Amino acid sequence: MNPKIIAICRVALAAFLGALMPSLITIGDPVLPIILMVGGIILTWVLVRKDRRTLVDERAQLISQKASATSLAVFLVGTALMGVVLVTLGNGGYPDFSPMGYTLMYSVCGLLMLNLLFGVYYRRKYGG
Repeated sequence: MNPKIIAICRVALAAFLGALMPSLITIGDPVLPIILMVGGIILTWVLVRKDRRTLVDERAQLISQKASATSLAVFLVGTALMGVVLVTLGNGGYPDFSPMGYTLMYSVCGLLMLNLLFGVYYRRKYGG
């Protein structure tokens, strides 16, 4: 299918959903907006599947991988530092900050474990 036609169909679908969603929400039935959103997601998925263009090349994929890895590293370092600061403040007279700091540090540990597991999985899958 022509990429321009797909883009027009996606914009029309978004406009239709954007116009119809507020009226369905004001009706008060929670099922109708959910059905509409699922239908919109399915239609968007069908439109994307009909697109025959090559979406990414190796260079764009490498750039995306590097950007993702760097973003994850920066986020983890920043979150860990913020957790340490909050725990330190919690021990220094602001007891409400301590649970937030521990939560941030535990979430950093969880993300590191998730990153480790996916790294092991993809190394085994693709060899390396």
